Amino acid sequence: MNDFFSAMQILDDKVSNVPAFGKKVRFVLDDNSAILNGNLTPPKVELEDSDAEIVFKSTLVNFNKLMSKELNATTAFMSGKIKIEGDLKSALPLMKIL
Repeated sequence: MNDFFSAMQILDDKVSNVPAFGKKVRFVLDDNSAILNGNLTPPKVELEDSDAEIVFKSTLVNFNKLMSKELNATTAFMSGKIKIEGDLKSALPLMKIL
């Protein structure tokens, strides 16, 4: 998994059994972005540019490590390897997904 679209497909697969969590999350990985629409059941990755309540920023390398569980989401956040903008309380369901 070394490109943005593959990473978003893995995220989409990962949330396929998750209930809606009521927020849109923009994933910004290097120079690419996509929306995880948490208003849908199940949530769905949308390769579009729209407004989101939460913004998740990271490198593609660190995101891939999160998806493969080589990197713990809480540790990555505390160390600055990922940044989350917006309502952190609303981002908690996202941390559970990662």
